[in-house]
Parts: sequence; structure tokens; C-alpha cells
Amino acid sequence: MVGDEAVSDSRYKAFGPKVWKSVYSQANSLLEEAAVTLAPFGGLTANAVAHLRSDWIEWGDEFVKIRVPKQADCNQWKMVGGDSLVSERGRPCRYCKNTGATDGFENLWRDGSGPHRYVATLHRDIAEPAVDVLERVFSVLARSGMYATPASVGEAPRRLLPDCESKYVYPKLLRTGVSLYCYYGLETEDIVDLSPYVKDTVVEIIRATPEVTQKKHNSYSYLRALAEREPASAQELASELGVTPDPVRGTLNRLKNSNRVEVDKTEQPYKWSIIGDWTAPFVCDTCGYQSPTLQGIGSHKRAHDE
Repeated sequence: MVGDEAVSDSRYKAFGPKVWKSVYSQANSLLEEAAVTLAPFGGLTANAVAHLRSDWIEWGDEFVKIRVPKQADCNQWKMVGGDSLVSERGRPCRYCKNTGATDGFENLWRDGSGPHRYVATLHRDIAEPAVDVLERVFSVLARSGMYATPASVGEAPRRLLPDCESKYVYPKLLRTGVSLYCYYGLETEDIVDLSPYVKDTVVEIIRATPEVTQKKHNSYSYLRALAEREPASAQELASELGVTPDPVRGTLNRLKNSNRVEVDKTEQPYKWSIIGDWTAPFVCDTCGYQSPTLQGIGSHKRAHDE
């Protein structure tokens, strides 16, 4: 269900919300903003972003939809050194000329079944950064298209993430939509509706990105909260998580038994701290199975006992 760039990295991990926010704040060109917003929030490949047209967009009060066609002509215009400077292209871009069966845009997918239509749905509030980019291009600049090339769109975010291997930057940005939607509290089914991924893939991306979790009060919630303010008491964590102290103490003790946290009892209230990397998975001693949560590894170990 995802395009070629979306699966080129065999790993499922996305950028966490904190990394994405940092990258977004550094974007200072139209292409950088388009790449770091339309990839995660819209699930658009660099090819689709580069060839984006005004007549693909349906403006609604609550949602903005981008209806990417199977095929279209290549851009008639191109940017020539600035967000507002364009000139006539004259010939198809290299990507259109060398990819697919025509000299025009083809929304190709990695499964080899040919070009496909795709509808990206942007919630005006949740995906506001992406909607802002679209409004700037098609309303403020009054363009009929993005006028970019897939290569330039793919390269733009790499400059903002020099520590990430270049071939993984755009694929991870595509998956980051799941990370952000999860961070904003959306359920799996809602994320599927707003992303190019099927349910199983959404679940895998969430599991592979420990900075986010859909279960508010699982072990990752506690570890993440503790990592952000350690050393901390159970009462402080309970206040942070919006729960009573008792379940917090119970979870902290189970995490202590798993050698993931430690407690300083030299004074009241007791202070808890992380041991090692809080994002590390829980590992089954019997078979090596890994789970991102204490609950998950507990269910797995119980299956061994049945």
C-alpha cells in the first residue's frame, strides 16, 4: 500500500515527535518545508510532492484532500533558485523520463502492479504544518503546481538531518506521520485512515518508534516520563501521567524486577531512576523474542508456560 520510498528502509522506525519538531523548526525553504510536512502528514513520496498540482487538491472546512492520480503530465514549470522564481521546463524531468512507461508523472508503487491513485487526507488542525505549505504554494504564490523535481524534494530534508544515513531520511519521514498521529492520541484505525499504511504496518511502526506509544499507561509511558525527569518519586510520575500513585508504584516495582529502573531509599519520598537505555526492548530469556513493553514480554513469557 506504500510507495517505493516508503519501504526502501527495511526497518520500521520513524522519527519521534521531538526530532520531527526540531527538523520542522529548522526548515527555511519551501522545498524543505514541503518535504518535512507533506511526507509525514500526507504520506506523499518525493515524486508526488514534486509534481503536486492545484487541481489535485480538494479544500474542505475540516479536511484537505490530495487526490494523486495514477498518471499526469510532467511539470510545465520549474523552480530556478528561489521559492518564487520559476521558468518553463521545456522537457520532462529526469525522473519522469527514466521511470515508468511514459515521459510523464506516474504514481508508481513498489509492488510492481503499475501506477495507482492515492488520496492523502490532511486534518486541518492535526496536519496544520502541511496545510500551511499547500496554502502558501497555491494561494499566496498562486502557483498551479509545486514545480520541483523528485531529486530536489528528496534531498531537501537530508540537509536538516546530517546524522541520518541519507537513503533513510525520506522513508523515515514518511513513517513519521504514524509517529506524530500516535503522539497526538489517535487510535490505530484513525491512523490507517490518515496514512498510506495498512493496520499491521502502523502497529509495527509504533512498536519500532519507542518515543511514542498508543497505550497511555504502559511501561513505555512510565519509562519515558521517568527518563524526562529522573530522579523522580512515584507521586511526581503519577502527577505527570495523570494517574494515582498506586499503579505507578506497582509498575515501577515490576520494572525494577526487570532491571530497568532503580530506587534510592535514602530519603522520603523514594526517588526512582532509569538503568541504561530506556528505549531498549524487553527480551525473552528463553527464545530471545523482543517486545517494546513490559506487558508484551509478560504475555509472551506466559505463552511459554502454557
